[in-house]
Formats: sequence, C-alpha cells, structure tokens
Amino acid sequence: MPTPLPVTRRAMTANCLASLFWSFNFGLGAPLASLWLQDHGHSATVIGLNTGVYYLGIALAAGVVPWMMRRFGRGCPVLGMVISGLTVAFFPWGGGILGWFVLRLLNGVGGQSASSRWRRSSTTRRPRARERATSASTPSRSH
Repeated sequence: MPTPLPVTRRAMTANCLASLFWSFNFGLGAPLASLWLQDHGHSATVIGLNTGVYYLGIALAAGVVPWMMRRFGRGCPVLGMVISGLTVAFFPWGGGILGWFVLRLLNGVGGQSASSRWRRSSTTRRPRARERATSASTPSRSH
C-alpha cells in the first residue's frame, strides 16, 4: 500500500478554493448556456442538444484522462479547470450555433479532466464506487 503524502494547510486551502470555483463554474455553465441560446431564439431541441454535447465531451475525455493523468499528473485537473472556466467565459462570443456547440463540447472535456483528480487521489485506499459517488456529488453539495 502506498504511503500517503503529507498535506499542508496551504495545499488544502488551495485545493478547496479551486474546487469551490470549479463547482461554481460547473453549476453556472448549463443554465447560462441554455438561457443564452433561448435569448438568441433557439428552440428547446437545440438547447437540449447543446446540453447533450457537454456530456459527449465528458464521455470522449474519459478515454484519454487516465493517460493524461499518468503523463501530466497534477497538471491534468488544473488544465481541466482552466478549460472549463474559459469555455464558460467565452460562450457569449461563440459566434453562432457551431461555436456554441464546440465550446460546450470543450467544457465537457474540461469538466472530466478537472474531476479526474478526485478519483485518482484515493482509489488505492477506498473502494472505487464510494470514491466515484463522492466525486460526483461534491459539486452539487457546493451549491
């Protein structure tokens, strides 16, 4: 069994703040994108498809995140958080339906990459099912 690394107060504070901001972004992305599309005259079908593209991004990223974690380590979740934040911030400037769909796809990729840290950090000590449940519910508890 690997020896756990010591966690400093500074690292824990940074980790909690990053998680807070990422969760806030996660909670705002879908409703704001839906409202933006609705305000631009798009149908409920287009809004639903746009939301679905977010989850497609999560599914696509799931195949490469383990490789990214091995290659980039802690940089993978940081990159995911940056991608998530930038795609939500630039959504109003997507330039049209294609741009908005690409940004939502990238937002899903970023979300999957950002959440990878939680599953990777403690799966050696706790059952994976409980770890996944914890990581999936953490953003919803922060709202």
